[in-house]
Amino acid sequence: MSASPLSARSGETKVLLRANNARPHTVGSRTGKAFTSASMGRDTAGLAGFIGGNFQNEGLRDLDSRLVIQAGGLPVRIGGALVGGIGVGGAPSGDIDATCARAGLDEIGAGNI
Repeated sequence: MSASPLSARSGETKVLLRANNARPHTVGSRTGKAFTSASMGRDTAGLAGFIGGNFQNEGLRDLDSRLVIQAGGLPVRIGGALVGGIGVGGAPSGDIDATCARAGLDEIGAGNI
């Protein structure tokens, strides 16, 4: 499992955590989820539902090649301000990734969605 918090203003990765047994693809997926949450200001699972629920929103998938629209990304808000995003990848499901991301935010007292 891996996690990447990302700055909303610069889009740069601030911290990268990676378990010893994390697969190589988790680096790209978690960073993409963090980028997506930071730049869109919303959780990636909700964004996937928003896109899937209306064919007119499909173009959002191709908006930027860095977007990863799968569960596991959450926006980071402090004092109501969007300051970044966190992305988690590598669990057997996106729901577990999102639960891990939320636990990390709860631990540092950062609000999200």
